[in-house]
Amino acid sequence: MLDSATRLLILDVLSKALAVASMLVLLYWAAFISRKPRRYCPGQPRPRSAWLWPFTWVTFPQCGYDLTPLPGAAASCRCPECGRTSALPQRRRTPTPVAYRRLGLMLIAAGLLPPLAVYLRSGRWASHAPTAVLLAVRATMGTHTQWAVRSSIYQRCQPPHDNAGNRIDDPPLPQWQQRWAVRLFIDDMRDDDVRDNADSARYALSCLPTTLTVAPLQAALNDPDQQLRQFAADILRANRSLPVSDDLLRVSVESLRDDRPGPDGRWSWLQMSNAAGGFDFLLTHAQRAEPFIAAGINGGDPQQRFLASVIAATTRLERLLPSACPQLIEALGSDDIAENAKFAAAAFLKLGPAALLYLEPARRDDDAQRRQVACLLVERIIEPRGPATRLLPSDAASISQLAAEPSLLKIENLERRFYDFPSIKTPSR
Repeated sequence: MLDSATRLLILDVLSKALAVASMLVLLYWAAFISRKPRRYCPGQPRPRSAWLWPFTWVTFPQCGYDLTPLPGAAASCRCPECGRTSALPQRRRTPTPVAYRRLGLMLIAAGLLPPLAVYLRSGRWASHAPTAVLLAVRATMGTHTQWAVRSSIYQRCQPPHDNAGNRIDDPPLPQWQQRWAVRLFIDDMRDDDVRDNADSARYALSCLPTTLTVAPLQAALNDPDQQLRQFAADILRANRSLPVSDDLLRVSVESLRDDRPGPDGRWSWLQMSNAAGGFDFLLTHAQRAEPFIAAGINGGDPQQRFLASVIAATTRLERLLPSACPQLIEALGSDDIAENAKFAAAAFLKLGPAALLYLEPARRDDDAQRRQVACLLVERIIEPRGPATRLLPSDAASISQLAAEPSLLKIENLERRFYDFPSIKTPSR
């Protein structure tokens, strides 16, 4: 595989060679200009299909009979060689079958192609091209459109600013171009092998008017592509003024899953914390999302089950407590997942006295950390203003990283530390 510098060198040499060849051909053709023109028979006309063969572009039909001495050659005559009757025989300077002038011009055009190809591949033309042309190129070439074209489209979709840097509310593009761009940006957010295109498209969509983006984004929530669903949900969740749909709640519960990269490197380019965004959003809309949270608690993904259980206990969804609290009790034990015991402890504190039903049996558990944390939580729930009993780091190393006494934790503090939870990955592309 040739590197970029070698390819550029080959194109440069090819372009110069074609330029020299075209000059030689045109000089050879000019050598016949001094000859006195005569009338030669152009030969039988070629069928239209013959012009599909490039060889015919630079050649004449094989006749060339000199009609000048014949009577009536200036008006109309019949060629004794091929039988063609010509009203005004073509004036030619040589009977050669090769069209040297046409061949020279074609070589000049061919010599311009290599530098033109280099210019097009560089993308420098994109900043000067009309937006409609860029959109058409992107729609034709798909997600593998060169970055210069996509970057120009993203920049032109951003709202303009005045000299002071203040945002101007006037749309930078006509509405029909904005609608076209929305469709292309949503296509960019799909799971593909192009790096960073989804994240750039998400930002560009956030700059366009919501009147144009909400309907396509709502439809994308039902798309089979998981990455597109997560990106669409992230954009819709960011706009708090929009009405919350059931599809958005369902995809937000789906965001709680552990979708970290697999052995094949999938999701390895992601910069969006979809689990964190879904967790924060569902804490606000837990009552309406209760059926979807229930499905998450009973789902097959461990991270989704745990986070859905935290939401159910934190927001006191009574019908979900019998299935959520046992999973939180399990998380209080000593395991290899950092932060999960602190989330579970904070959720039990937020639940209040209703948590005692599940914490009392845990005070007699075989796991030392679960037993000690349960005792502290029961003590704190029964006597919120009583003296604090602290855990030593050696007693509960997993839960003492943020605070030595888990019953002092608050769910609000854990929300600020949510991104540090190792099991909550940040997928998106």
